[in-house]
Amino acid sequence: MHHLDKSFDERKNNFEYLFKIADQAIESNNTEQLAAILSSITEIVKHSPFKQLPNSEQFRQALQNPNHKWQL
Repeated sequence: MHHLDKSFDERKNNFEYLFKIADQAIESNNTEQLAAILSSITEIVKHSPFKQLPNSEQFRQALQNPNHKWQL
C-alpha cells in the first residue's frame, strides 16, 4: 500500500504543477507551451499505478502457491 500511496502522491504533485503552468500558458497565450504541457498530462494519465498490480485471479493463485516468489 505504501508504494501505491507514494505513486498517487507523486501523480497528484505532477498534475498540480502541470495544471498551474498550463494556466500560465493560457494567460500568456503561449499555445506551444500549452500543447507540450497537455502532452505531458496525457502521458501521465496513460500510465496508471494500477497497471503494476496483478489481476485478482493472478493474485489469488499467487497467494495459494507456497512457492510463489514475491518481488517488490
